[in-house]
Amino acid sequence: MTDDRRPNNPQAMSPRTISALIIGGLVLWGLYIAAGVIWYGLNPLGGVVVLVCVAIFVGFWMLLLRTQKNENGP
Repeated sequence: MTDDRRPNNPQAMSPRTISALIIGGLVLWGLYIAAGVIWYGLNPLGGVVVLVCVAIFVGFWMLLLRTQKNENGP
């Protein structure tokens, strides 16, 4: 029996799609952690701190990816 579930093209997902999935996962993770801090923490502003930190981290990496793309090609 052959396994026909694998795509024939090994580059089925573009690097942009992979980056979008990773960034989306980081945002969802940040929302999950912030919700936990709000619901189970003593300080409800802790969730805002978590969301701001995640936003700064993701924004920084998006900026780096954008500048790298501009330097490597048109």
